[in-house]
Amino acid sequence: MIGFILPKYCCSWCNFLLNGVLDKVLYLTQRREKYLVVAAVRFIRILIYIMMNILRIILLKTIIFVRKI
Repeated sequence: MIGFILPKYCCSWCNFLLNGVLDKVLYLTQRREKYLVVAAVRFIRILIYIMMNILRIILLKTIIFVRKI
């Protein structure tokens, strides 16, 4: 069941990350300018936070759906 639900929500995020955005942001962490490094780290932390929330919501919906059956 989870195999059918996760791709529906995560597909757009995976496409966003696979388009090289994550590589470009990680490249910014190697720069000398501290403000770029801080911005890149914050961006990565926000992406991780959003992905964790999406997965948590999907899993909770799946658990509730399974209990109703």
